[in-house]
Amino acid sequence: PNGVDYAMTAGTDPTTTTVVSGQDTFSDNDGYQPPSSVELEKVDTLVDTNGNGIADVGDTINYVFTVINTGCTELTNVIVTDDQAGVTVVGSPIASIPAGTSDTTVTGSYVVTQDDVDAGMFINSASVEATTPSGDTVVDDMSDDPDTVDPDDPTVTILGQMPAIDLQKVGMFVDVNDNAVADAGDIIRYTFRVENVGNVTLFNITIEDPLVTVVGGPIDLEVGEVD
Repeated sequence: PNGVDYAMTAGTDPTTTTVVSGQDTFSDNDGYQPPSSVELEKVDTLVDTNGNGIADVGDTINYVFTVINTGCTELTNVIVTDDQAGVTVVGSPIASIPAGTSDTTVTGSYVVTQDDVDAGMFINSASVEATTPSGDTVVDDMSDDPDTVDPDDPTVTILGQMPAIDLQKVGMFVDVNDNAVADAGDIIRYTFRVENVGNVTLFNITIEDPLVTVVGGPIDLEVGEVD
């Protein structure tokens, strides 16, 4: 409108509005309001809190939020909000961001749960809103993950799944006729010990033995659980 150069290069438009490169204050004789806009990027880092080399409960996902002032005015009271209640956001609101600059002072963190590991990933987004010099509000309601080519996509943290199970089998001889020797009709009773030694919940576990009648099961095991 009115020939104002959105690229903020030096020049004068037909209404004698002076625009200077890098300037965030405009003088406009006809009340023209320069455009204001904002964008939000969100980058994740998975921290192996217990140092065991796998993703499991208690590990932390750290986030850095980059708020970009893509307009031609200063933005104030810049508020970053994460769409997951479990994400702790620190550094919001930002007092002000000059036109054409960005701010990376807002960070976040999230503690991984077993449900997250069972899902194999944690997905979430964030939004940002800010106030313009005229008192209006500009919003970016979907953050972008700059590590992907897709625009305005959620940030996805992959939680590598490593299912594993351990089975132990112990036999006990039973002298059914109590004659102190092993003979036909005596019994061997077996006890099976099953442990979930991976990082995901295991469901519908069954034990098969081609020579033994197995009683019990199927069972489910949480991580570290024994049956």
